[in-house]
Amino acid sequence: MMPSLIIDHLSINLRSGTDNLVSEISFAIKEGESLILLGQSGSGKTMTCSWTLKNLRCRVPFSSARLIF
Repeated sequence: MMPSLIIDHLSINLRSGTDNLVSEISFAIKEGESLILLGQSGSGKTMTCSWTLKNLRCRVPFSSARLIF
């Protein structure tokens, strides 16, 4: 079964470009699957989820990524 959502090499920086909030995260989710993001406080879990949900609806600024759904 092909993945329903693929995030490939997502990187998110502040507008100034100096702080790397998320660095090249990649994952794929098939229909009916769940994904759990684990990490330390400030590691980019919420930013990754917010970017993904917003990008499914509209275009949001980001450094680089490939989003397939």
